[in-house]
Amino acid sequence: MKHGFKLLFVMMCSLAIAGCKSRPVPRSAYQTTLPQVGTVVTIGIGERMLTKSDALETRALILTQDQPLGEYIVRKGTYSQIADKEEYQTFGSVVIANAQGAVAKHNKLHLFSKDGSVCIGRAPCAKLDYVMGVTTNYQQASFQSTLIYSGRIGDKITLGYREFDHNMARAAFSNDVTYDLSESMILGYKGARLEVLHASNTEISYKVLAGFD
Repeated sequence: MKHGFKLLFVMMCSLAIAGCKSRPVPRSAYQTTLPQVGTVVTIGIGERMLTKSDALETRALILTQDQPLGEYIVRKGTYSQIADKEEYQTFGSVVIANAQGAVAKHNKLHLFSKDGSVCIGRAPCAKLDYVMGVTTNYQQASFQSTLIYSGRIGDKITLGYREFDHNMARAAFSNDVTYDLSESMILGYKGARLEVLHASNTEISYKVLAGFD
């Protein structure tokens, strides 16, 4: 009998440990072009019009309004998942205010799988009004393609195409291209498509139609 109780105790402890075991946080990495397709942008001469970027999507808990949680107020925002366990998911950099209105950042919220409650640590807890979504972080790609606005003379504008490998320019892959706006307001290079809305010798406004291949 004692042996059976001991075995049961060991099994319960093993299950408890398994419930707290960390799992990899689901993430999706890909390359994209910034500004994103559909964006309207105005930049000055010598600035980058289009740049290849690394993107990392992470699951997020989204609060569309401030909500009470015990004696605190959790500020609205999109909070990225930083840990994933069988018992709960953890979201970081959460903005919380206390009863005196003092705001503290970088708090953690735990979303418990069992009942859907959201807690600061193990307590206090509440059923918050939230939705699950994703948040995307962008950072400069180690290998970059970029288009730079070089100015306008008459109906012709010039773009500079540059490639960088770990911030080092690849001279053999640099090129300057001239476009005649009297023929078309759509510019294209290596799969990228830009619609010129306005261009002068100091700035250009354009819409991104497609990113680099």
